[in-house]
Order: sequence, then structure tokens, then C-alpha cells
Amino acid sequence: MGSLAGAVVAGLLVGIVYSLTSLFAPEFAEMSIFALMALVLLVRPQGLFGRTGVFG
Repeated sequence: MGSLAGAVVAGLLVGIVYSLTSLFAPEFAEMSIFALMALVLLVRPQGLFGRTGVFG
């Protein structure tokens, strides 16, 4: 929503995490996407490459 580069990196990261999880533990593949999202929101709530207060 504020960074095209962040959206591209997030898409690649989701694809890699989903692929590796489905390879090693297929029963957790769907859940891994949500765990990744929660981890990113805990570590960087403004986004991967976002800045604080971009939209406000």
C-alpha cells in the first residue's frame, strides 16, 4: 500500500515460504502464510519497506 518494492518482496517471500512448507510439511502450508504475515506485522508493523506515517 505504500511501497511497490515491499509488495514485490512480500509476494516472493510468500511464494518461497509456501513452497518450502508444502515440500517439508504439506499439512502446514496454508497456515504458514498467516504465520509469516503475523511475524512481519509483529516485527515491522509499517510494512517491509514502509515508513511511519506515510498515509497520515
